[in-house]
Amino acid sequence: MNNYFISGLSGTGKSAVCAELKKRGLNAIEADETFGFYGDIETGLPVDTKHQLNWIWDSKKVEQMLAGSS
Repeated sequence: MNNYFISGLSGTGKSAVCAELKKRGLNAIEADETFGFYGDIETGLPVDTKHQLNWIWDSKKVEQMLAGSS
């Protein structure tokens, strides 16, 4: 199975593409909802401060998901 990463600026339609893929019966995930959290950039630990500069993804979750999709 192939994995595709769709990226783009806010408001460019990534969520709409994800919704359309799901509607067509494909496995599509919203990466920010699945992997994202506010965290310390240095340690990767969650923080209470919500700012766009400390929005990060849990890379271990990404790796686990990709490893399970092969």
